[in-house]
Amino acid sequence: MYHFLIIEKQPVIAAGIKSFLATGFPSAKIKDVQPNHINELSLKQEFDAYIFSIGLVVSDNDELIQNIFKHQSDARIIVFANEANTIFAKHYLRAGVKGYLSKNTTKNEFISAVAVVLDNKVYLSDDIKYALTSDFIENKTTNKLSILSKRELEVASMLAKGLSNNEICEITKLHSSSVGTYKARIFQKLNVKNIIELRHFATVNNLVSG
Repeated sequence: MYHFLIIEKQPVIAAGIKSFLATGFPSAKIKDVQPNHINELSLKQEFDAYIFSIGLVVSDNDELIQNIFKHQSDARIIVFANEANTIFAKHYLRAGVKGYLSKNTTKNEFISAVAVVLDNKVYLSDDIKYALTSDFIENKTTNKLSILSKRELEVASMLAKGLSNNEICEITKLHSSSVGTYKARIFQKLNVKNIIELRHFATVNNLVSG
């Protein structure tokens, strides 16, 4: 019998994931918990797979992943992302994530993905694989993006998606002056003059979807 832990702050999304799991693994035991409630007590049981949506703040996601691995070194982690972002996909794969799915994944694909991960293999959704393959075939380079810090990548991604400075402040808990500083650094490092150019650069380099 499989045991799954869903880590999700949105009850509707947690219920959907739980429904998918119940369909594919009828005898499984499924528990869900909100990310801010994750602690040693909630992780006292080892699970066959941990499933959660990754947010825009990479450092928060990294801390959660590290806490899971600290508790269970061979943990199988499956994450959902908003889009086929190859930069962050590579980041999470290097962090040890076994499944990386976009949030438009179908129920059948989700069940297949969980089965693959339970078999100790890595699963990437089709759009993620397509984006990574395109990078390889077209010999795209991430050198320019690699000069950005993790926080700068976060802010660049949010800016390219059209979020305002105030919205970024609210999500990242940064002061408005700090966001302005990051924005200036990003523009300088990537040699872009405005948000339109940043959006184009981010799309071409698979930081955001087109």
